[in-house]
Amino acid sequence: MEFDSLTATFLIDEDLTNYIEILNWIRGLGTPEVLSEYGDLEKASPTYNVYTNKSVAGDVLSDITLHILTNSKNTNKEVIYRDCFPIALGEIAFDSASDGGVIVADATFQLRDYVIQ
Repeated sequence: MEFDSLTATFLIDEDLTNYIEILNWIRGLGTPEVLSEYGDLEKASPTYNVYTNKSVAGDVLSDITLHILTNSKNTNKEVIYRDCFPIALGEIAFDSASDGGVIVADATFQLRDYVIQ
């Protein structure tokens, strides 16, 4: 069974931390500009072992949980996307004409499976 990719629009924090994290993830998976970018991705893994200098295979994948809220902002359902990795990252739309509104970007993830709970 195959599933379509997941595209999500997310808020970008003022330091661009979350945007840069996804950008580094994509670079580490694909064609890093320098070899150390792949190593940085591996070392960022929660199962990275400093003694063996390796992480468990598949650590470049992550589960994504989407909370579907009621009109009272309580979680009604959860959609859990399994074994995701980013395949595209949208542009940052900078706008000097706006009055400090939020900055958003799109990220597209490939996934293995999903469940609705």
